[in-house]
Amino acid sequence: MVPTKASLGFEAMAFLLLCAAILPIALGLEVLSLQQTHQPEKALWADWSNWDTKTLRIPAFRISFQADSPPVLAAMPNPQRLLPVNDVLYTVDTDVAGTRARLVVDTGSSDIWAKESVLTSSVESGRAKVRSFQFQGKPRIPYLLLKFGVGSVFGVPITVKDFCVAGICVEDQDLVMGLQIKDVLELNTFDGLLGLAFPRDSQDPFGTPFLRRLQMMQNITLSFALLLGTKKPFMAIGECKELLQGHKHHMLPVHPLEIGLTMWTVSMDLNITDSKNGKPLLSATGFGALDSGSTLLVLPALLYLQLTTHLFRAPARCFMGDTILCMCDTELNDLSFSFGEFTVNFTKEELLLPVAEEVCRINIMAMPPAVRNLPVLILGQTFLRKVYAVFDPWKPAVWLADRRSVKVQEMQKAASGSDFIAPMPAVASDGLMADAPRAAAELAASMRAATGSDTITPKSHVSEETMRKVQAIFDAAMATAEPEATRKGTSRSFDATVAAAALAVAALSAVLAALMARKTQVEDGDYMAL
Repeated sequence: MVPTKASLGFEAMAFLLLCAAILPIALGLEVLSLQQTHQPEKALWADWSNWDTKTLRIPAFRISFQADSPPVLAAMPNPQRLLPVNDVLYTVDTDVAGTRARLVVDTGSSDIWAKESVLTSSVESGRAKVRSFQFQGKPRIPYLLLKFGVGSVFGVPITVKDFCVAGICVEDQDLVMGLQIKDVLELNTFDGLLGLAFPRDSQDPFGTPFLRRLQMMQNITLSFALLLGTKKPFMAIGECKELLQGHKHHMLPVHPLEIGLTMWTVSMDLNITDSKNGKPLLSATGFGALDSGSTLLVLPALLYLQLTTHLFRAPARCFMGDTILCMCDTELNDLSFSFGEFTVNFTKEELLLPVAEEVCRINIMAMPPAVRNLPVLILGQTFLRKVYAVFDPWKPAVWLADRRSVKVQEMQKAASGSDFIAPMPAVASDGLMADAPRAAAELAASMRAATGSDTITPKSHVSEETMRKVQAIFDAAMATAEPEATRKGTSRSFDATVAAAALAVAALSAVLAALMARKTQVEDGDYMAL
C-alpha cells in the first residue's frame, strides 16, 4: 500500500485526518425484532481542548478569553429570525467582514462557505485574506473541494477579519470562497452556508470551523438553539442554561462515530404501529443525526426498505422510486421516533407534501449515493420542525423541548432581524501552528516520496474560468502580502504562518489521493498529483 516504511506515518496521518470528509464509515443501523434490545457500543470521546485565546464579542460586552481571565457574564440570548426557502432550506442573515450574507443553517456539515460575490470587496479592502503562502521560493495556494450529500463547492480558503451571526461576532474566522458550485439546490436564494457540525467533520483540516470557535472559549460555554417551521423560525446563541430556561427539556448525549465526534448523533428508536388497531409492525434501534440542512428524513437502505414496506396501508396507491409519490389520500400507519422518554409522533400531513393535484411526495428518502454507507438516520427538517432543539458542544448533548411551550413563544416574539454591533478592532493572536513550516516540509517530502511531485491540481471537473479566478485571487494576495513580523523569536509574516498550515492541507490531500488511488484504483478522484 505504501512505497516505503518511512512514508507510512505521514500517509496514515493524512488518511485518518481526512477520512471523515471523504470516506464512508462501515457501520450499519440495525433493524430489530420487537423483543430485542440494543445498547450502543461505548466509544472514546473526542479530545476537546482550548487551543487558542482569540477574542469573541457579544452585544454590550467585550470578552478576551485568556487562561487567567476572571469569570464573565454572558449577555442574554438574542434570537434571530430564520428565513425559510421554499420548504427546502433555512437561512440566517450574517455579517461577513462587513458584507451582509444570507447563509444556510446546516447542522450536518462543519465548514462555512460563501459565494465569490460576498467576499470580493472584502478581499480587495484587506478585511478578508486568502490563506496563501510561499514554499521553496514559489507561491502556493490550496484548492478545496467541499462535498455534500447533494452538491459540491470548489474554492479557496479565506480568513475574514470578523464574522457575526445571532448577535455573536468572532474575529479571524476561516471559511471557503466558493468559485464553482455544482448541484446545490435553490442556489439563487442564498449566499453560502454556515456549518454547525463538529470540527472533526470539517473538509478544511487546518481551518477553524465556527463551532470550534465557540468551544475555544474558556470562561463561557456557548451553545446554539434552533426552531424551524413556517411560523417565526429562529436561531439563538448563548449559554446552554439560558437557552433551556423555562423549557421542559430532555437531554440526549451525542455519540461519536468510529472516527470521533462529527455530526450531532443521538441514540433513538423508530417504531411503526398499525393505525387501526395499534399493533406494532416495525421497531428499529440505532442512531440519528440532527441535520438542519436536509429537508427530509433520510434512511440507510436496509431501514428504508423496511419502513416503506410497513408504512403504507395501500402500497398500490404509491409510485416507488428515488422519490416516493403517493395519492394524497393514501392512508399511512403511525410513525414515531423515541429518544428515551421523549417521543415524536408524525402525522400524515407532516409526511405527505402536495406536489401536484391529488399527488403528494413522501418526506422520506434513502441515502443518496454520495453518502450511501452513512450509518445513521438523518433527522432533517421534517423532524426538526417538530421540536425546539438546543445544541450543546461542551457535554456534548442535544436538548429537545416541545416547540409549543410558552417560553418558545416568547423567544419567537423576541426574534429580531439581523442587527449587529459595530465591528471592534481585531486583537492580534499567534499563528495557527508554531511548528507549521517544519510540519509542512515533512509532509511535502512524504508527498514527493509517494507521488513524485509536490504540487496538486484539481481534475477536469473544475473549469478553466474558475482556475483563472483562483490565479487572480492568488496574485492579488501575493501582491498585498504583509511585511514579516517577529513572533516569539521567529521572523515570518502572518500570511506565511497561516499559509504553511495550508501547505499541509495540500500535502495531506495529495498523499491521501495517492494512497487511495493505490488502494482502490478509482479513476475519478478529488485531486490528481502532477
